[in-house]
Amino acid sequence: MLFRSRGRYSQAGVRLERAYAEAGRLADLDPENQKIAKQKIVIGLFLVRARLGQSQTDGTEKYLADCRGLLARSDEELRDFCALTRARYARAVGVTDSSAEAYLADNRMRLGSTKRSPRWGIDFSEEAKIETGR
Repeated sequence: MLFRSRGRYSQAGVRLERAYAEAGRLADLDPENQKIAKQKIVIGLFLVRARLGQSQTDGTEKYLADCRGLLARSDEELRDFCALTRARYARAVGVTDSSAEAYLADNRMRLGSTKRSPRWGIDFSEEAKIETGR
């Protein structure tokens, strides 16, 4: 995510789109492999963030679709990342994602005390403040 951290969203987006396509291909080849399926979801979430960094919302919602699935809902860290990204996307397009907002409100205390996500190094406490305005 070096490109994204330096504001080079366009390059990040191109690489993430390739990675997302490859993860989708691998997930199709091995549908029982949850690790690959989770990686695809996470790549999609980072891709959403890169696209939002470029104010590009057209076609972005499709990368959030996997957040509704059982795999994402059964993993707390992935659930957190999905809710934060869905709320950010909704705000960018001028709507409210009531389920993401409710999830963030219900988990505000826990998210506020989680400094870094173990797998992705995301500062969930800071993200939660931004998304909930608290």
